[in-house]
Amino acid sequence: MSSIVGPKFLERLRSSDFKNSAYAIAEIVDNSIDAGADKVEILIDTVTAGRSEIIQSITFIDNGSGISHDLLKKVVVFSETGHNPGEGKTGRFGMGLPNSSLSQCKKFIVASEQSDNWRQIKIDLRDMLDKGTLDVPDVSDSLDDSLKRILNELTRIKQPKTCVHWVLPDKLDFTRGDTAVKRLEPMLGRIYRKALVGNLDLEIIIFKDGNSVGERHTVRPYDPLFLSLGDSQGADCIEKTISKSPHGDHPSKNPSDILGAFVSKGKLIKTPFREVEEYCHDNLGVTVQGKVYNFKVTTSVAKKDIQKPAMERPGKEPLGAEMRKKMLGSANFPGGNISFVRNGREIESGNYSLFNVSQETQRWWSIEVSYNTHGDDDNIYDELMGLSHTKQSIKFKAVPEDEYQSDFESDNLLVKRQVLFSYITKDLTSAIKRCNKILRDQAKEYKAELEVGFPDGPVDGPSVPTGTPTTTAVLIDALGRGAELTKDQKLELSKKLSKHLAAVPIENITYAVEKFSEIGIKNIPIYCSLDKGKLFEAQRFQGRHLTLINTNHSFYLKIIEPLKEKGEDSITASVELLLSALSREEMNGLESDEAVIESYVNRTSQSLTDLLRQQESR
Repeated sequence: MSSIVGPKFLERLRSSDFKNSAYAIAEIVDNSIDAGADKVEILIDTVTAGRSEIIQSITFIDNGSGISHDLLKKVVVFSETGHNPGEGKTGRFGMGLPNSSLSQCKKFIVASEQSDNWRQIKIDLRDMLDKGTLDVPDVSDSLDDSLKRILNELTRIKQPKTCVHWVLPDKLDFTRGDTAVKRLEPMLGRIYRKALVGNLDLEIIIFKDGNSVGERHTVRPYDPLFLSLGDSQGADCIEKTISKSPHGDHPSKNPSDILGAFVSKGKLIKTPFREVEEYCHDNLGVTVQGKVYNFKVTTSVAKKDIQKPAMERPGKEPLGAEMRKKMLGSANFPGGNISFVRNGREIESGNYSLFNVSQETQRWWSIEVSYNTHGDDDNIYDELMGLSHTKQSIKFKAVPEDEYQSDFESDNLLVKRQVLFSYITKDLTSAIKRCNKILRDQAKEYKAELEVGFPDGPVDGPSVPTGTPTTTAVLIDALGRGAELTKDQKLELSKKLSKHLAAVPIENITYAVEKFSEIGIKNIPIYCSLDKGKLFEAQRFQGRHLTLINTNHSFYLKIIEPLKEKGEDSITASVELLLSALSREEMNGLESDEAVIESYVNRTSQSLTDLLRQQESR
């Protein structure tokens, strides 16, 4: 026997531990991406037999650089074409094509075009077993008729370069074309989300009973961080939530209005999640034995209008159910709030016992840890992370804080791995705590909105820019509720506010005043344009205090506005309460010495401007 393995070795290899067929298919797509393809088709040929459906073949076609005829024989041999680790490729081990193909079928063909000539090589496990040999057959100058038909009639790729053809696959975990789409699109959309957001066009085409016109399904990206705009699978669950509960369970929280701002015709026009900036690192440098390993960490958390207002029963609505699936997974979908990405391709996701998955709030955040291979010795990244040869798992495990060994030096790979994982665990743990704090604050703010209402405008156009719901709730709790305003008082207050809010329709101002009167708030913070020198202006009206916060002041432009844009409502509320307190005390002080108080406010505002200018110059 000339080979280290016998002929039956390949039969045993067919039980290779792919989690599901989608991961085996991904190995072929990896090769297409590494070849520079921007168009990849997965053609699934089915026939109907009674009530059953049988998949006769799966064919992968791409427009990449192709396979040279000299290499065509090597690509079907295990570990003959592995990439150097520094190439930044999704492939590495040179096992993907033969391993994944044989795991799903006993016969496959690889064909490629070079200089207008197509050649193919055919691997037939049954023939090898019959002959008792593992000899690789010769490359053929002619294509099988089935491939000719596919290339001439079925593909829409204008200049196909490589074709991988699985014949009579017998180990797929789906038997119908429609099931294949349901299984593959979420999986492939998640694995290749980076490439799909970029320039990759990946399609699944189902051909039934010899029909030459297939059902085409474009694989859209599935971003578990929900930070990618445009065509997205994430848009679907939002639109389903709108259609299921168009009016919601609370009159002031209409999903059609709230969620409609995020989606349009299957596309995300506004990101449902936002980055948690303090736990987003372009290069998280982890030093192990004097060498720095760089990882990119991105942490995202659901915006308030996604987490709460759009649904009173988040677990029973499509969006809440999707978030649950993201966290826990399903039979054919890799769950987990934490995902590891290598060279732009997701390898694994999970929860890694870092939080309680039974808590509903935990589904509303996600973290991505990614690394790239681009140096001569970057294979150490894969070794430290424990990348599997099927590229569907790593060996990451959370390292408890009391086991951190950052100062421990050893050449032992397992010790190095533990040190690395300890750094990653520490960062993940801190990020999760921060996300949960944000979600708790948003839940409180949502509750406050339901309890006290919020002055939105009844018509198109800007509403009255007042304080956060938390600010409103705290002011009511602290100061109590005042009597409702009379009709004339409402009219007078509306006119008073309209002088400072020229851009807001009078109908919206009137509506806001009505709300102010209904909830009985005694101190009303309002953002408006004032004299540039003043930070705020205090006014009294019918037993109420108006705190007019100047949107022209540098403190607003540099501090408050960025906080509002980032959704830092709890910090914004603290600032608003501070200004409200200063405003109230100013009004109380005016009765004793108006000139002194006004001079103090003006000088303080100018001093704050000067200090911010100095800060900016540093």
